[in-house]
Formats: sequence, structure tokens, C-alpha cells
Amino acid sequence: MKSLIVNVSAEHGITEKVARAISDVLGADLREVKDVDLSTIHDCDQMGFGSGIYKGNFHARLLKLVSGRTHLLVNSKLFLGHHILYISG
Repeated sequence: MKSLIVNVSAEHGITEKVARAISDVLGADLREVKDVDLSTIHDCDQMGFGSGIYKGNFHARLLKLVSGRTHLLVNSKLFLGHHILYISG
């Protein structure tokens, strides 16, 4: 099973630290959102998305990646900053 965590950590690096810890435990690949395209996503069985909150929302680069692709979120794990928001599966 191929797992991927897509991360956006722009300011303090907290989200990246959490993403790295989760990817180490799960054996998942960890990539910055700028290094992910649709072919990367379609090759995965499990995905996680990490983003800090900026002005009350996810980072714009993460929103751009998933915009119009809500099917990507159905079985995904989401975390925000250093808090677990939702875990499925």
C-alpha cells in the first residue's frame, strides 16, 4: 500500500515537523504540495494533507491542489498545524 502525506509548512515549520513524524510512523512518503501533481496522487492508496491555518483557512497552495477534486479527500487523513482534525479509514 502506497501512502503519501502532502504538506504545506510556510512560516514556523510546525506542520512539517508533525508531517515528518506521521510519515515516519506510517512509512509514508512526505512531499511539499509544490512537488505533487495528479499522477503522484493517483498512484497512492492512502493520503494525508497537512496545512497550517492562514487567515482562517488552509494554505492557498493546498486548496489549489484539491480544488474541484474533493474525491481526494474521501479517504484522506487531514491535520492542521499541530492538531489532528479528522482521521478516516
